[in-house]
Amino acid sequence: MSKQGYFVMDDERNVIQLLPDGGPIKGGPDGSINQKNQVIGMLGIRSSHDPSSFIRTHGGFVLDHGVELEAFHLDSDKISVRHGALEQSNVSNTGEMVNLISVSRAFQLNQQVIRGKDELLGKAIQTLGGRF
Repeated sequence: MSKQGYFVMDDERNVIQLLPDGGPIKGGPDGSINQKNQVIGMLGIRSSHDPSSFIRTHGGFVLDHGVELEAFHLDSDKISVRHGALEQSNVSNTGEMVNLISVSRAFQLNQQVIRGKDELLGKAIQTLGGRF
């Protein structure tokens, strides 16, 4: 299962079942999943002629909205599956740090405005309260 709770499926959309006492799982560059030196499944890998039609959603998923997907054969030297590798983040560390600094400065400015209003109100109460 994925971390979101979805089943991992093979090329024919069948759930890939692990062997109960099969030991460690190994993945091949061709998309095969092995346990005890036995292939227990092949990942279903698809492609599209127009990748711009995909819409990103949460959790690293994409919606295809009727795009025709074709089976992607990994017999090419250019393409391989890397098991255990992480994809590059879709968040820019520098951009998020700039956003964090901007929000922090805006918060400080708002805090100074509130502090100034509070001091002004305190002086007004002190001035007006002393005359009665």
